[in-house]
Amino acid sequence: MAGPKRWPWKNQKNIKDQYKFTFVHNMILGAVLTSPFAVFVGRRAQRYQGGVPIVPVQRFIHDFPNVDPGYQTKKTFRWWFIGTCLFGGFAFAMLTTNENQKRDAWYQRPDLRPFPAMVPKESMDITERTMYEAHYQTFRNE
Repeated sequence: MAGPKRWPWKNQKNIKDQYKFTFVHNMILGAVLTSPFAVFVGRRAQRYQGGVPIVPVQRFIHDFPNVDPGYQTKKTFRWWFIGTCLFGGFAFAMLTTNENQKRDAWYQRPDLRPFPAMVPKESMDITERTMYEAHYQTFRNE
């Protein structure tokens, strides 16, 4: 059974989960914002520099090749589009998501330290309440 000494672990897990949630949302937003540029990159990747369409160079003989003329261009566009969106979304999320909420450089945060088990917890002062409001979405919701 988890005792009161495990509260810092639970609080740290909540902070990390909230950071991951924010990071994923920022990554999705960045991917959507990058999509017009990704269309340009995907269309450019469909042909070589001289304008010749890209065709696969087979390393082995395939028994039943797909002879559809647009198959390889669609596949190439899709790979480059998705790759550019993922890269742009990740870069946007890295730039916009604040990592300071996870850090405790001086090990002074009261919510990340265990408290004595047999001592009753006193009421929350203004400093601790401000800290909880700044770092915990669940506390803000209450």
